[in-house]
Amino acid sequence: MDAIRTNRDTRDDLLKAALLLAVTFIVYIPAMKAGFIWDDDSYLLNNRNLLTMDGLWRIWFSTESPQYYPLVFTTFWIEQHFWGLAPAGYHAVNVFLHACNSLLLWAVLRKLNIRYGFLAGLLFAIHPVQVESVAWITERKNVLSAFFYLLSALSFLKYEEKGSRSSYIISLSLFIPALLSKTVTCSLPVALLIVRWMSGRKIDFKYLLSLVPFFIAGLAMGLVTIWWELNIVGAKGNEWDLSYIERLLLPGRVALFYVMKLVYPSDLVFIYPKWDVNAADLVQWAYAIALLGSLAVLFLLRKTLGRGPLAAVLFFLATLFPALGFFNIYPFQYSYVADHFQYLASAGIFALIAGTAGMLVPSGTLKKPIEAAGLAVIILVLGSLTWSQGKVYRDLETLWKDTIQKNPGAFMAHTNLGVLRYSEGRDEEAMRHFMETLRLKPDAAAAHYNIGLILYKQGNTVKAAESFKLAIQYDPEHVMALVNYGKLLSDVGRSTEATAHLKKAVTLAPGNEVAHNNLATAYARTGDLQSAIAHLRRALEIKPDYENARKNLAAVLSSQEQQTGH
Repeated sequence: MDAIRTNRDTRDDLLKAALLLAVTFIVYIPAMKAGFIWDDDSYLLNNRNLLTMDGLWRIWFSTESPQYYPLVFTTFWIEQHFWGLAPAGYHAVNVFLHACNSLLLWAVLRKLNIRYGFLAGLLFAIHPVQVESVAWITERKNVLSAFFYLLSALSFLKYEEKGSRSSYIISLSLFIPALLSKTVTCSLPVALLIVRWMSGRKIDFKYLLSLVPFFIAGLAMGLVTIWWELNIVGAKGNEWDLSYIERLLLPGRVALFYVMKLVYPSDLVFIYPKWDVNAADLVQWAYAIALLGSLAVLFLLRKTLGRGPLAAVLFFLATLFPALGFFNIYPFQYSYVADHFQYLASAGIFALIAGTAGMLVPSGTLKKPIEAAGLAVIILVLGSLTWSQGKVYRDLETLWKDTIQKNPGAFMAHTNLGVLRYSEGRDEEAMRHFMETLRLKPDAAAAHYNIGLILYKQGNTVKAAESFKLAIQYDPEHVMALVNYGKLLSDVGRSTEATAHLKKAVTLAPGNEVAHNNLATAYARTGDLQSAIAHLRRALEIKPDYENARKNLAAVLSSQEQQTGH
């Protein structure tokens, strides 16, 4: 009888796994048909590190990547050599990893004896909040890091259960690639502590000692990410200038926002409105009070409700911690929240929902019909929402139009739609979007820069120069504003000033071939042919097929020969 029951359970598990995989791939069909969107250009389309063995080295050992997630870029490097820039391949890998993560979450919850762990895995798989992480190729870092995170957690739980040294080593070995995919996974040792407490098992010195390598690795990668955000990504300035008191107002509101989107996923948008954080507004303190009050209530009721609900909420908050407002991250310049920030953290809320369902569904003859009906409704409702949300990521135009429709105050969306229109040659329409950006945010450096490009193209060098200067004023490290302003100054005969701006651009972005080319042109006009030749050769090292630099180099070498008579 036991063998028959085991075979039946195995068969049921295989059917559930097949259902989960099938449903996941079906609801993400629109996403897999999508193209490239925002940031995919810097991560993939224009990332020359993906093309050569030398580029693979730079992915790991230089600061040339948009973020230091080398394992993510390594997967892109591998895929680049398989299917080039065909977006379908990248999307399929994202969906596959997401489906695997759903299965792994189910496996982890089963290990923890959470009833209806399959339900949590299903919610994780087809909830529309997850679409941003799965349909956006750039967010490979979410699905890849979660894959290694959950595998590491499974191995550590096996180590706890059996004391297997090999399981511990495997767990730690899997934790490292999780960190190298996205640093939010540094919360794993905290999550393991929460799970240990939830299970009522002793947290002694030996157990804490086993987590020390995890904490050290997580802290090290966390510090790297903080430095990268500040110095490479540029998450510093007025947009991130919050006082310590103001930062205390964010966690409660951010956490509640994410929970509400999980419970009632309506009006999902790529860029949410940015809140006005004001410590003098007593209403804003209600979020912090509500969060602390909820934790206190769950703690006081732990004997009645069990430790599970509090553990789930603590996991949710601990995993969200890097995005709760205590640290500067780049997206905070336009919003304090984004769906992809809660990709991994959402597992805590889904586990709580699964545990609650396990207590509410009655046993007896009605159990299976209720379970089947519940799963059918969930798949139908959430699956249709995810299918629709996946269409939003079809292309840049669809994404930015949807964002503006749902959040008219999204200045970044207007800027990016304007850039798209400019690339299509629709300058007047592009200008309208850039002007709308400035209406919403007068100090938007990107809008001033793009207006300068249009004016420069039209031959209005005076007003173009004003726009470039404003862009540099609001963002002194705006490389392309420095590059184009330097070129403009060089074109109007102000080569000395041009050289100063272009030298700064080269210092900020030594791998920018256009900066080297324009600086070379300015040097040539001042008669410094040797410096011009050096920068043109550097531009061609960076981009061997850079035709403009090749022509300029030929012209400068010819001028040098005429001067020297050789």
